[in-house]
Amino acid sequence: MNKSINLIIFLCLWMQAALFAQSEAEFGKIAKSWTLNPDGSQEFRCSQELTLFTHTAMNSTYGESFIVYNPQYQELKIHESYTKQKDGTIIRTPDNAFVEVLPSLAADAPAFNQLKEMVVVHTGLDLGCTIYLDYSIVTRPGFYPELDLLETVQQTSPVKNCTLTISVPASKPLAYQLTNQSVQPTRRTVDGQQCVEWNLRNLPALSREAYTPQNKSNIVRLTASTYGSQAALLQAMQQSWQENVDYEAQAFAQYCTENCTNDQAKVDLLSQYLGSRVANSGVPARWLGYQLRDVDTALRSAYATNLEKSLLYCSMLNAVEVPAELVVTFPADLSEAACGREAITAYYLKAEVDGQTRYLSATQKGLLPVEWRGALDRVVTLAGTALTIDPKPMVVEEKKQ
Repeated sequence: MNKSINLIIFLCLWMQAALFAQSEAEFGKIAKSWTLNPDGSQEFRCSQELTLFTHTAMNSTYGESFIVYNPQYQELKIHESYTKQKDGTIIRTPDNAFVEVLPSLAADAPAFNQLKEMVVVHTGLDLGCTIYLDYSIVTRPGFYPELDLLETVQQTSPVKNCTLTISVPASKPLAYQLTNQSVQPTRRTVDGQQCVEWNLRNLPALSREAYTPQNKSNIVRLTASTYGSQAALLQAMQQSWQENVDYEAQAFAQYCTENCTNDQAKVDLLSQYLGSRVANSGVPARWLGYQLRDVDTALRSAYATNLEKSLLYCSMLNAVEVPAELVVTFPADLSEAACGREAITAYYLKAEVDGQTRYLSATQKGLLPVEWRGALDRVVTLAGTALTIDPKPMVVEEKKQ
């Protein structure tokens, strides 16, 4: 009797373990390519085949695909979209399954309401079916200053075959880095375009757990840039901000702090104002072609992207005689040449407050990551000066019983 019970328990545990070990889906093939043309236009193309094994994958995780683009400068082309059911039946995606909406991150930011998100609702799904989706985003010349990418290669389900291709004019400097993979790319030149291609096999699924490494240093990711060097990138960023209008921001900062008796009081007051009166917009800079509104416009609108808010804070501090400059952080495990704007992890201000060097943030409070992450980040000023910051220990207060 006991042996029978033990056998049943063993079989139940074995079946449960087998159930959890099975992936809910699998990418049979993913192909991504980035092309920079001689006229400055760009094309990103993504093709993928995804097989679903569970009801969760079918009804929740992979029932839709989301594609964000800017119709003022970009065109979305859907080349193929269909489902191949387990019995081989082909179900083409109907026209009413392509739903265009406003990206949620732009919902409270009227200046960014030109953005579009194409929701592709996959139809005809059943257990064992395969979703086929192939699309391109074609970008007009001038929207992106250079080819600049930081792509997470792994997905939330395993990938059997993955092809990554970068193509740029042969006259362009191209720097790239594929982390956590030993696969070497193939290189060739075709019709004046230099092409670099990786073919990867059997990539494991990404962890969905919270609190994974901030820099994604433990996963496969592709970084590439045609800026040529970190100095060229920082110079291009400076030039794009030189015409920033900040007359109102400066006057407002001076008015707000006229009764402050020291630098710390000015910093605290301006930080409190920005935190309570200027909302943080999560719209990524890439969606906007790295174009910025001037700080006066950001101040009047009462919302700003991370970079806009950082520039606003910097302008206001300098206006009240607290010397400040913008600094950026990159993941320390990425090469300098391969890092473009997409590789920037955060913007901070380096300020002289009452004779002491301080690092400030327009969006974060308390001890900043730049102050305790140490060697995990590479911190540089826009002038290209590398900064060494002695990490401060994080103090965790114990709750009183």
